[in-house]
Amino acid sequence: MSDRASAGPVLHAPRPRRSLRLAWMALATALALIAAAALALALVFPPARVRALVQAQITRTLRREARFERAAFWLWPPVRLTVEDAALAEPGGFAAGTAFRARAIHVDLDLLGLLQRRLVARSLEVVEPFAHVVLGADGTSNFDQLAAAPRPGGAAASPPFDLLVQELRLRGGRLQLDDLRAQRRIVLGLDARLGFWSEGGGARIGTSGDWTISDLAFGPNAAARLSDLNRSLAGLTWKLEHRGRFEAASRRLTLDRLALVFGRSELTVAGVVDDPGPHAILDLNARGDKFDVAQLLGFLAAADVPALGGVKGSGEARFDLAVAGRMGQGHDPEVNGRLVLSDATVESPALPKKVEGISGTIEFSPAYAEVRSFTARAGKSSFTLGGNVTRPLALFATVGRVAPADVRFRFDSPYLDLAELIPPGPTQPSRFNARGGGEVAIARLRSPKLDVRDVKGTVVLAPNRVEVPSFTLAGYGGAVSGKASFGLEDPARPSFALRARADSIEANDFLSAWTPAAGVLNGTVNAEFDLSGSGSQPKQMLENLTAIGLAAVREGHLRGPTLDAIAKATGVDAYRDLRFNDLHLPFRVERGRVVTDPVQLAGPYGDWRLVGAIGFDGTLDYAVSITLPREVTARLGSPAALAAVGLTDARGRTLLDLNVTGRARSPRVALNTNAMRDRLAGRANAAAAEQREKLAREALEGVLGKKFKPDSTGKQPSLDSPEVQQEIRKKAGALLEGLFGKKKPQPQAAPPAESAAARDSAGR
Repeated sequence: MSDRASAGPVLHAPRPRRSLRLAWMALATALALIAAAALALALVFPPARVRALVQAQITRTLRREARFERAAFWLWPPVRLTVEDAALAEPGGFAAGTAFRARAIHVDLDLLGLLQRRLVARSLEVVEPFAHVVLGADGTSNFDQLAAAPRPGGAAASPPFDLLVQELRLRGGRLQLDDLRAQRRIVLGLDARLGFWSEGGGARIGTSGDWTISDLAFGPNAAARLSDLNRSLAGLTWKLEHRGRFEAASRRLTLDRLALVFGRSELTVAGVVDDPGPHAILDLNARGDKFDVAQLLGFLAAADVPALGGVKGSGEARFDLAVAGRMGQGHDPEVNGRLVLSDATVESPALPKKVEGISGTIEFSPAYAEVRSFTARAGKSSFTLGGNVTRPLALFATVGRVAPADVRFRFDSPYLDLAELIPPGPTQPSRFNARGGGEVAIARLRSPKLDVRDVKGTVVLAPNRVEVPSFTLAGYGGAVSGKASFGLEDPARPSFALRARADSIEANDFLSAWTPAAGVLNGTVNAEFDLSGSGSQPKQMLENLTAIGLAAVREGHLRGPTLDAIAKATGVDAYRDLRFNDLHLPFRVERGRVVTDPVQLAGPYGDWRLVGAIGFDGTLDYAVSITLPREVTARLGSPAALAAVGLTDARGRTLLDLNVTGRARSPRVALNTNAMRDRLAGRANAAAAEQREKLAREALEGVLGKKFKPDSTGKQPSLDSPEVQQEIRKKAGALLEGLFGKKKPQPQAAPPAESAAARDSAGR
């Protein structure tokens, strides 16, 4: 046998044609199996049975009436369950309304899971869902009974399927939340992509993913249309990420992560919520790291809130918060944490200057809060604030209901211009419930009218009151010291009181800063005064401002329109610049005017006495008495002019009495010849006494609310007249009735009862 024959049969490689035929046979077999499975599925799950199966499963799982228009299975590809126009009823059934509806629900299923009573969905898409959530006044909601445990003793039912959704997507969703206790309605748009699983028929639910909230609107729950709600936040888009689970038996929601993300900023929350709802018990931790202030303010400004219009900022913030406790009426969860600001800035059209360099640390809890090294600057102004508060939440409580918070603070500033920090215009202060106090030290303090240095003060706080038992400052060439108090019991009309002493103040410097009377009075002033009033508007303050004081001016001179008018009336040109050695100025403020009674001035131009008033509107009403010794008249160089307008007594003195009226910018001066004759006759103070009584009568008329009429001769009644005294008694009686109530009339004694015999006799 040859070598070839002995080698045995030769193995040839399979032909390509045969391999292709085998592949087609395998594919055909697979298709046949799939077709058989589809046919079996169609026979086992016809549309009617699918609809009945799905509806029964939903009703059994959720314990709530449900319905939909159509349900169908598709096997190739993928295995898909579609439910169209699905709806879930309110607790009272569809007659009470719809709690949830969706245009379509698409579920891509894992059929093998059905055999293990597990509904495994590779994806679940809910198209245009709408949910109506109602929070009742008692803390319950219209979704509380979903997946509730069956009643004991009830008929046994087949256990519901478990559910696993690898991806859940909400597309074009809407949520309406009605809070009956708060009478609020919230409507918003929802889009979401998340994973979801449910076990035990909803007894255990887990989910993770992200949400997009938009088109937010809110308002009263009586609003019938979307246009009736507040849509100021509708332009914002909120990005939320979450991962958590809910145990129905214990009603515990566990949040592994809940994050609000916008730009580079991220706010995260983690913890547990027991009994979710209005009375939930919280144990949460919130954290913000490298929180971008610019993005936060931009996000809030986009909310179209008027107070935040045009607000800009920069810088970073870090915070850690812990929130624990029960929510609801009468309960306040405890908040503990820390906030750290680093070189932040804020600017707004409402602020006069951009506030920069905002830095500091704030630590807080219900029991204690502390501010450490809080600094800021605006323009040239800057300050540092530090302090602590015991029981900080009591600051905002109603005075008298809880004990006030204890406050301690220290405020320091090298330069503080109020015009750079405080918005222009009047502001209404807020009430507070605090006691304690602190120290204030300002190297230089300025405002549009104020410019002083070395301001130091002690501040004592009481509920709705601020007391300054002592303060000192240097300014206007001298020093001022005193005490002050401010009351905020009525925020619309805050009260103030100031008692101070000024030493060696330059009169012209002070008047130039605070009044239009620059250059009118020069000299060194020592003064003591009490000032009080109330109101937050300038007009209010001027109407009820009261003051009393005494000023003494040394080595000075007076100028101005009034002195020009006196010089013209008397013919003495030297009176245009009235020099004096001493001026004593007792004054009081009442009924919108400054009353001086009397002003005494002694100097090279003789002795002057003034009694009268100047109103806040500039109205003048003064009686002026001038006594010029003979040598003064000769020195003035105008004896002929003085002799023509005045009278000369036996000692050669010239007597001048003037009435000054009109306004401060355009005064009118007239000679009072009757007063000069009275003085010549020995009644030296007749003009001053008459003017003093006139001022007192006008003040009394303001208190009584009645103006006295002159007699037939045109003379006003004196304060001792019967008419005036009667009005005073009537006013006093009305005040006493207001304090103690009207006196009750004595009951009249009943007439003695008649006897029956007397009645019979009278009848006959």
